Amino acid sequence: MSQFLKILIAFVFTIILTIILTPSLGGLYDHFFSVSGGFFWGPPHPEYMEGFIVAYLFSLPLFFLSLLEQKKIFWLLIGILPIIALILWGRDGDLLIMGGIALIIGSLLGLLAARLARMGEKN
Repeated sequence: MSQFLKILIAFVFTIILTIILTPSLGGLYDHFFSVSGGFFWGPPHPEYMEGFIVAYLFSLPLFFLSLLEQKKIFWLLIGILPIIALILWGRDGDLLIMGGIALIIGSLLGLLAARLARMGEKN
C-alpha cells in the first residue's frame, strides 16, 4: 500500500473517530471544566467545540502512529500544530491540559498498536 493511501486512510479514520467521540468528550470536558462559550457564534452546545478538539487530538496520533511507517512525526506535527496554535491563541488553559492528556493517551495507544502489528508480522 502506498504512503499516500495510508495517510488518506489515517485521516479518514481520524475524522470518523473524532465525530464519534465529540459528544462524549465534550460532556467529559463540561463535567470537569466550565463551558468557555464557544466563540462568537455561540452553538447550542458549546462543549462540542472543545469535545471536537480533544477528540481530534486523541484520534490523530492514534491512527497516524499506528498506520504510517515513514515520516510519522512530520505528519503528526502537520495535523496537531494548527490546533495547538488555536488553543494557545484562545488562551484556553483547560482545553490545553485536557487536549495534552488526550494527545499523550492517543500517542501511547498508537505506538502500542504499531508495536503489536510489527510483532504480528514477525510471527
